[in-house]
Amino acid sequence: MIYITGDCHREVLQRFSYNKHSFLRNLTANDTIFVLGDIGLYWPGYEKETKYQLTNINKPWKTIFIAGNHDNYDFIETLPIVQPNFLISGTIRQDEQFYWIDKSCILQIDNKIILCIAGAKSHDSKYIFEKEEKSSIKTAKRRNLPYRINHVNWWNQEKIDIEDVRATLENYGSNKINYIMSHDAPAHFNNIAKKIDTYNDYKDNEGELFLEELNQTLDFDYWYHGHYHFEDYTYENHICVYHSILPIE
Repeated sequence: MIYITGDCHREVLQRFSYNKHSFLRNLTANDTIFVLGDIGLYWPGYEKETKYQLTNINKPWKTIFIAGNHDNYDFIETLPIVQPNFLISGTIRQDEQFYWIDKSCILQIDNKIILCIAGAKSHDSKYIFEKEEKSSIKTAKRRNLPYRINHVNWWNQEKIDIEDVRATLENYGSNKINYIMSHDAPAHFNNIAKKIDTYNDYKDNEGELFLEELNQTLDFDYWYHGHYHFEDYTYENHICVYHSILPIE
């Protein structure tokens, strides 16, 4: 069976805890869990913690990480590209027993065709500094400004690679998809998000407008995404997930 969960923000081991999700004890090598972005592993300074988490997960199921906007793309891009038997189009990487998607791919798992799309534009990165700009970082921190540091907690590769997704779909040669799994959501979800979360100002960006194009043109059954930190919010044939681990048919 296929399962999905949302943003982990470095708490992957806790997310896969048997104490929190007892049904995980029954999963086997025939099951797959997709993590829909912002996994938060391998950030600079947290390498040992990452290794500890991944070593202690050590579960029988297949785990597929779809990178979000808070993932270390510098590290992910060092992982080898592999050709598992469930890959139809695009690229997927592997880190020991874990698979990583940093751009896009189409998979066939449990006889379902799944389009996976990584990336999103950060909402909290109005100011981007280099590590050497210590004075500017100090000022931004003192003023409580939304800033990030390049190659430390922000990576330019975070945006959805639109051309890569187009190439993946072209190589696939059909607009029929069972499931779309992504970190970000189509642009129209921002109108919904504004009503749920009145604190943040959700504005459409290029990647979300592209996802909206796919929403209008692809023939798909369900779309699952994370990014917004809304718990199991269902709209139309879309579901936004966060902490839950949900089975999908």
